[in-house]
Amino acid sequence: MTTPRLLLLGCGHSHLFVLEALARGEMGNVRATLVSPEEEYFYSGMIPGVIAGSYRPEAARFRPRRLAAAAGAEFIAGTAERVDTTARRVHLRGEGALPYDLLSIDIGSRPAGLEIRGAADHALTVKPMHAALRILPAARGAIRATGEKRPARIAIAGAGAAGVEVGLCLDARLRREAERGDRHHITVVEAGDEILAELPRRSRRLAERILERREIETRLRAPIEEVTGDELRLGKGGSIGYDVLVWALGPAAPPLPAGSGLPTDDEGYLLVEPSLRVPGHPLVFGAGDCVRMREHPWVPRAGVYAVREGPVLARNLTRALRAEPLERYEPQRRWLSLLNTGDGRALLSYRGLGLHNRPAWWLKDRIDRRFINRFQSLERSSGS
Repeated sequence: MTTPRLLLLGCGHSHLFVLEALARGEMGNVRATLVSPEEEYFYSGMIPGVIAGSYRPEAARFRPRRLAAAAGAEFIAGTAERVDTTARRVHLRGEGALPYDLLSIDIGSRPAGLEIRGAADHALTVKPMHAALRILPAARGAIRATGEKRPARIAIAGAGAAGVEVGLCLDARLRREAERGDRHHITVVEAGDEILAELPRRSRRLAERILERREIETRLRAPIEEVTGDELRLGKGGSIGYDVLVWALGPAAPPLPAGSGLPTDDEGYLLVEPSLRVPGHPLVFGAGDCVRMREHPWVPRAGVYAVREGPVLARNLTRALRAEPLERYEPQRRWLSLLNTGDGRALLSYRGLGLHNRPAWWLKDRIDRRFINRFQSLERSSGS
């Protein structure tokens, strides 16, 4: 009897738990392969803290090649371009094709809005996470370039959690580094009517006050129609000049699911059942930001959901290999949101409660360190 081939596309949060299960021998006799386009990843929950100076970059990093080695899996640095479910093969960009007996997709999302004219040429994206590490050096460079003439203008496109958190952490770091007063001005630009629209009203109002105290400007109802080298051109006229542009408009579906003819929702996200299996494709599973749960379309693209899906995905891949019944993943309706504000405090939002204090930061730091240490420990066990 041949050993079944498990192919893991992407090294998102959910797949970390699958690699851990493989390392523990919980999945039995299986030949696993991990495909990832990057040799290192940075944990999204800690990247704003890296920008703020709370962590060194390596404290938020894990390396897929070493994780694969710890799991006894083969690692291939590559990008999947198409899944052929008939032939049970995944075609890689310039790297041929890989066969599978069981496939799991956890490739994350891509930045939304880059189709806006000029955006891809001029913006610094917050995803993938290693790209966000360019934001602080770019801001420092702009401050040096403008010198005494005027403050460096930093525009952040998008007032969701990523845009607000990165803006606050960047502001805190630049203020600490300033030698002669404030040498920067941050503007958060949002097409909608609210910042942090995904959070309860009380938390939004609290965040507005934090931004106001920090003199971070917000421009609402300001859709971006075009990006030039130094200007955002807005709908209904008007513009915002910038020296550094940070792009945080939220997620968009990756092209792989729709391009492979797999079931997707109207936005192109891979559809999955409560078992995380793709409907109509019993050998294909998916998790994380690249999927939409067919029975729970309200689930947001927040890291907490990918983390909760991970153990269920690992168990169901094991059950699928053994032809056993699958279990259901039931997402929680409410989740704890913790946004680093870069000043030793965090904004906590949960069930209508909104707080901004140091204990919230201590809680966030503890949760994030526990998560990253879990998989950095796995990585170190590889011995490579």
